[in-house]
Amino acid sequence: MSEPERHRLPDLRDGLTKKGVLGEYEFYVTVNFYPDAEVMDAAPRPGEIFVVLVGSSVSDTVLFLDAWTTQASVSLQYGILWSGIKAKALRLRAGATVAEALMRAVIDAADAVIQAKHNLYTGEQFDSPRRGGIMPDEEDELRKKLTAAHLWITVEDGLAMVVCRRPVDKVPRAVVSLPVGTERELVVFLLEHPDVLQSVLEWRERTPGKE
Repeated sequence: MSEPERHRLPDLRDGLTKKGVLGEYEFYVTVNFYPDAEVMDAAPRPGEIFVVLVGSSVSDTVLFLDAWTTQASVSLQYGILWSGIKAKALRLRAGATVAEALMRAVIDAADAVIQAKHNLYTGEQFDSPRRGGIMPDEEDELRKKLTAAHLWITVEDGLAMVVCRRPVDKVPRAVVSLPVGTERELVVFLLEHPDVLQSVLEWRERTPGKE
């Protein structure tokens, strides 16, 4: 049996970066892709992922995210599918630690980047299994939870965001953002990722200045 071969990315890399926010943490996730999408019906294949945590010095959280993204990148270069890497990582308890909650947010951001790259290549639009299939009471219940926590959904510059409007903030701050063009698509995302919604609500509960 031959040894598995690692396929490294070229020095000049094609990638996309997405900004993300989880509570007080701001981060940027970059996914770089292999230049092999010329193959008929192929989508760009991710080969590397890394994250930059804004304003953070070396800490256990930074080291955890760096180690996980390095492991994920090496796995991608050995041919492991992103879906398998993600599934294994998501076996961790949602939000068990700050680092794990951030890892899940990084995974969601990477998913959004990979979807966006696929859409750029194929010309398709953002899609979801639940798109158009939301029951009115589901959306109403979601918006009630956000309103009760003094949060609301808005769209600005191509980003749909959950925004916090605490009395202590001079300007609203984005808590979660997604590169989609409508509020409804963010509603779909939050309904599909209840762990993200729960993390937002728990962060809001811990944040001072609640009316």
